[in-house]
Amino acid sequence: MHFLAMNQRWIVLPLSMICAIFYAPIGEANPTSNSQTTPLIAQSTCSAKDLSRSTPPFPCVSPKAFSCLKKNNASNGGSLEYRGDTSGEIVVKSDVVGQVALLEFNYDQSTQTLNLNVKQKNFPVQEQQIWDGFKNTLSKCR
Repeated sequence: MHFLAMNQRWIVLPLSMICAIFYAPIGEANPTSNSQTTPLIAQSTCSAKDLSRSTPPFPCVSPKAFSCLKKNNASNGGSLEYRGDTSGEIVVKSDVVGQVALLEFNYDQSTQTLNLNVKQKNFPVQEQQIWDGFKNTLSKCR
């Protein structure tokens, strides 16, 4: 969540909903005065549909978000072990049963797209459960 102060009031917006927001003092009659407008967030080219995608490929994965994914890889009783830099394998592990699945990943920085494929499942887990967990972590990194 991001908090923006405008007119002495706080506005709370989820990061995925913010496209372009700029702060300017209300009542500023002369735009060439010494007061400056400060940009808070640059415009995004990602749509809400892109950000809510629940299965691969995942668009709108910035290099910063991809780096975050690789570092913040444990949650809700499981973890991800990345083998490779921008392409390779991800071992999906459960704290209870060990390795659950082996995924193949490919991150294309030029299109900011992360593609994932299930190579192997060792436990009766549905693919959508894997994608839901992955999307949850990705949402935290965006």
